Amino acid sequence: MEELSIDDLKVKRGEKAFGFVPVEGTDLKLPVALAKGAKDGPRVLISAGVHSAEHVGVAGLLRFARALDPAELSGELVMILLMNPSGFAHRTLSMVYEDGKNLNRVFPGNPGGTTADKIAATVVGKFFGTAERYVDLHSGDAHESLVPMVFSVGEAKPEVVAEAERMAKAANVRYLVRSGVATGGAYNHAGSMGIPSILIERGEKGMWSESEADLCVNDVKNVLRTLGLLEGRLEGRVFVPDRLARTAYVPAPVSGHWHPTRTAGNSFKKGETIGVIRDCFGNDLAAPTFEFDGVILYQVESLTVIEGENLIAYGGEPMTI
Repeated sequence: MEELSIDDLKVKRGEKAFGFVPVEGTDLKLPVALAKGAKDGPRVLISAGVHSAEHVGVAGLLRFARALDPAELSGELVMILLMNPSGFAHRTLSMVYEDGKNLNRVFPGNPGGTTADKIAATVVGKFFGTAERYVDLHSGDAHESLVPMVFSVGEAKPEVVAEAERMAKAANVRYLVRSGVATGGAYNHAGSMGIPSILIERGEKGMWSESEADLCVNDVKNVLRTLGLLEGRLEGRVFVPDRLARTAYVPAPVSGHWHPTRTAGNSFKKGETIGVIRDCFGNDLAAPTFEFDGVILYQVESLTVIEGENLIAYGGEPMTI
């Protein structure tokens, strides 16, 4: 087709445009960029700001979109520049402002639900349906330390899993984690729809920098080079990610004050203490331990921890891919 359109936002071959796509049933509008290349190729969806306090992806995707020359593109790009705009505007960490929900936990959404449900339903209905590949950009939230890594869908058709892992290998990060679930995240739901999808994590503690935004841009470009939308070899790579054969996610067994023993990127041995949760008087409540040797991928760094939330994610047994 000679035209790429999402609602009223349209571009022709060799064009780029910025505009808004309304979230059905709300007053919210998603900022979106479209680009249609001079040559034919796949349609790739890229999103940022699903978690609105994860700023590296938001800054990086906008930087990439503004600098992109459609004349150098083969295929089509649909970019959701900020998927949780009200959370970003009100600085409600990564929750949707209107309902306090974690947007990345409600996909595929519900048109009759609350605001987060409606955002997810709009994204699935207006964006996922025509996407052939999907890249979701995340970072560590304000309470999280994080080592750069990439997730790829794992609970999907074999050809979808294989293509997602090929995309993931283009990211300049230390570790690749193949997802073990088909729900719980925009990229996992896209994978269940047959779309090879990855999630790139870069940055931590709700912060961002110009250098991290540039690294994010480079990740996006390298994925697009892998997919044939941009020409040239992969650039600026220090790491080729090792796929972790084992991963563990530890929920906080109780709420309280959190005293971790390490931070993201640190290694550990089986049986060592992850950290100690104490009550408001300093009494020990829980001291979970590591189940195998490995490295910390991300963990809560705030003093506050909430029962049931992910306290830490770690992985082990890296395998070269």
